[in-house]
Amino acid sequence: MNLPLRRLFYTTAMVGLLSVQPADALETDDPSALLDQAQTTLVSDSATGIKLAREAAELERQEFTPDQGILLRAAWLEAEGLFRLRRLDEAALVLKRTLNEIGSESSDIYGKLLITSGRVARARGDNGLALQSFQDAFKLFSKLDNSRYQAIALQSIGTLYKNAKQYERAIKYDERAVEAYPDDPLIKIVSLNNRANALRELERYDEARALLLEALQQDIVASAPNFAVRLQANLAALELSAGNIESATSAVQAVESLSADIAENQMPVLPYAVKAKIAFVQGDMDAAVRTLNEAFSGIDFETTPEDESEAHALAYDVYEALGQDRAALAHLKALKRLEDAERDVAASANSAIANAEFELSDKTLQIEKLSRERAEADLELVRTKRSRDRMLFGGLVGLAMAAIGVLVWFAWQSRRVSRVTEALNKQLEAVNAKLRRSNVELEKANSAKTEFLATTSHEVRTPLNAVINLTADVLEGSQLSTDEQRKLSTALRSAEHLHEIVTDILDVARFEGKRVPTHFSNISIKDVAADVVNLWQAKATSKGLRFRTQINPADAPFCTDEKLLRQVLSNLLSNAIKFTPHGSVELKISGGSATEPLMLQVSDSGIGIDDANRDLIFESFKQVDTGGTRSFQGTGLGLAICKQIATLLGGSIDVQSQVGYGTTFTVVIPMSEAEDSDDVTETAPPAIADVEGSIGGLHVLAAEDNAVNAMVIQTILKGKVETLTIVENGQEAVDAVNAGD
Repeated sequence: MNLPLRRLFYTTAMVGLLSVQPADALETDDPSALLDQAQTTLVSDSATGIKLAREAAELERQEFTPDQGILLRAAWLEAEGLFRLRRLDEAALVLKRTLNEIGSESSDIYGKLLITSGRVARARGDNGLALQSFQDAFKLFSKLDNSRYQAIALQSIGTLYKNAKQYERAIKYDERAVEAYPDDPLIKIVSLNNRANALRELERYDEARALLLEALQQDIVASAPNFAVRLQANLAALELSAGNIESATSAVQAVESLSADIAENQMPVLPYAVKAKIAFVQGDMDAAVRTLNEAFSGIDFETTPEDESEAHALAYDVYEALGQDRAALAHLKALKRLEDAERDVAASANSAIANAEFELSDKTLQIEKLSRERAEADLELVRTKRSRDRMLFGGLVGLAMAAIGVLVWFAWQSRRVSRVTEALNKQLEAVNAKLRRSNVELEKANSAKTEFLATTSHEVRTPLNAVINLTADVLEGSQLSTDEQRKLSTALRSAEHLHEIVTDILDVARFEGKRVPTHFSNISIKDVAADVVNLWQAKATSKGLRFRTQINPADAPFCTDEKLLRQVLSNLLSNAIKFTPHGSVELKISGGSATEPLMLQVSDSGIGIDDANRDLIFESFKQVDTGGTRSFQGTGLGLAICKQIATLLGGSIDVQSQVGYGTTFTVVIPMSEAEDSDDVTETAPPAIADVEGSIGGLHVLAAEDNAVNAMVIQTILKGKVETLTIVENGQEAVDAVNAGD
């Protein structure tokens, strides 16, 4: 198996060198000087840099009036150091605390904190927060006219497009970065390196080679062996991908000549993996194996970073071709781990970018502009009419002195005003036409988004149902070790959670596309409430929450859509339990007659919602966070669906909340008119039948052309029926019946 070469990006490390430039090191108890020393040390010794930053902050806090600028700089350097040590949760906590304390301000250090927050969020897989942080940083530095950090923010946004495998867009952002600040050699080198790696992914090898050679010719590379080694390593991998063995060998030799100036733990493995691949291609098997063994000596394959994925791929190719199965398998496992992580990052980055682009901000700006033009035209028309009225009055006054002259003058002036008015009316009509076209385009864009969500989510459900059913079957019927059961149980819960997300997305798409039918019938509110309470009470109890109910609806049956009512109750209770760390959740139900609408109230003692975000929570894909990181899982669709359902049932939803004390959602639903004129009385829920006992003697014939669905049918019915026959289509089913199979 000859695996394709993987890319090697040094974007994160190199952009990190851009954002934290060293200062002169010295020993002092002055906080500002200590921060200078911390900034110097951070690149080579992050742990010492963190310690110095914390010491500086502690000294400054002892002052009668601490300097906020020094404290913010200390927090920024501490977060940068934690990020470099991959202590991501600690870095996120420092950033969240600092950003919450200072709010929003227009300063360079606040922009640097935003960039670091974006880098930490990107490393933790929250590409949505990363994109927002980088964009906010770019806007702030544009306002401050800080061109250098504008360029750094642009390059950071480019890394998200790289993660999403949108290489052309990533190249554009790196080109814009150099245009924003062309005088910084580090920014130029990073841009050249990033664009070269993106072009290599697009198999545009000649263009990529030219950019790497240009980067190597920069003056600063001669005094920075770390940069030289990374660029030469990328060049070696590029030449090997292009099939230029001689050029790849020269690049590897250049790396080896620079190795004396580089710390051993900072040397990349890739150039030596390229060297081993070259030896293998040239027939020197012993040299290939020896080089790989030396390169990977002492490296833990469970923790190698994504930068080494290409090195693992090359090592696997060599070991697999030589028949060294154990070594090949070790590298293949490491490569698969890195590929899985890479796919997750790409999916997350694409989702964040898609959500940002679905905002249609350009269309909104166009509509605002056209509205202003229309308002200006209306104002001009009013002014013209007033002018005409004044002229009419003047004509009447002058009529007493010179009737004939005034009449002639008025006729001429009236014709001029008519021409102006006609021209303005045409202009106004043109503006209205533009508005109508823009509205049509917005409707098409929104319909396309809805259709995309519905189609994509629907296509996911079939394989996802297979994953859930087959995994459950393996857990139920196989003799598994404790570790295997734990892993499969985790996979099953993750698949079920993903199924809930897909279902929410389908519901939103159906509501936005106005494709949700209603089925009104007379139902028992108490029975519906009991079912929903039984579903969520155990969840609340397992979380340590008190679950209280006050269910006192009217005794008579209530006419509404039972399925939609259940969905509203479930979504509100799920939300309350999720956002309540401790305390209680309460459900109150009252009313529900022809004269008094049904009132549902779900209250919790959770985190609460501030006034600024109360409208936001009812929008699709929106979830209110209290800090710099996303604290709760979920799609942000539950409350949007509740609002859609309440509106569809002719009712309303309202929220009352106080941050830190909890939230109460109130849904009011009037009684609807039943579709069937016959009265429906309350009936006891049907007894649960012994399904497995009742089908035990059946001979089952199933027609299914999807292999995955057929496997799921076989898994569910296996051992439960007398015989099971699965065919691919209806004709085969008819033939099987006729044949007596």
